[in-house]
Amino acid sequence: MAKMKKDPAYWQEQIKLARKFREVYGLSKEWFLYKEYLRNQFETDRLDQDAVLPYNILHINLRATLPKIYHKDPYVMVRPQNYHVTLQCRLREAAINYVIRQIGMKHTMREIATHAYMFGRGAGLVGIDVDDTVNFNELMVGGDSKTPKKHEFNLYKREGLPWFIPVHPENLLVPFATKNLTDSPWVAHGVFRELEDLKNDDRYETNDLHETHLPEDYLQDDVRMLLQEGTEANKYVFFWEIHDYREGKVFA
Repeated sequence: MAKMKKDPAYWQEQIKLARKFREVYGLSKEWFLYKEYLRNQFETDRLDQDAVLPYNILHINLRATLPKIYHKDPYVMVRPQNYHVTLQCRLREAAINYVIRQIGMKHTMREIATHAYMFGRGAGLVGIDVDDTVNFNELMVGGDSKTPKKHEFNLYKREGLPWFIPVHPENLLVPFATKNLTDSPWVAHGVFRELEDLKNDDRYETNDLHETHLPEDYLQDDVRMLLQEGTEANKYVFFWEIHDYREGKVFA
């Protein structure tokens, strides 16, 4: 990762302002209640018993709305402009749709649509995994590289292929007063990983990282509950990946 030129205190202040911005205008403190309602876990002390319906309207609407939003089986069609390139277009179409299936675009689109329904926003992270040791011929026939990476585990991140994964709204921040992602100077993506996996990832400089740090108020509510139940917190670390478009770099 690129070395941070700006002072770390600067980014901490920016993250603090971004979280405040999300709480005020995104009502992020209410998101946990939305998830509880979807799971039929209603806080009866806050609701009138006569007002609680015997069926879950939130879940019914989600199940009815979701299939109308995302493509159940994403498929790209390539049509030639003249008959001389018909065969090439068929080959490109097959290759593109092979990649779409391999990276799990259907799953990602469904999850992003669910986030948009539940929290009013949905986002995905796009990238490509490039490794000089990858045998591309082996990948194209459905095999795995003989030297798989062991520091990151995601079924839809295949060596040598692009990837597209959903980002939970609780792990996404934009600068204060941002109206649209297209004019945002930076975007922060929260990452929750095992400490040893992070140390083995050569994309990060972790020479001075000897112990974990989990800011409890940053974590998703589900993760926070697991840690409170006795999970060994010292095995995990939470950090922000800041995509700075001014610098054209990614800071951690």
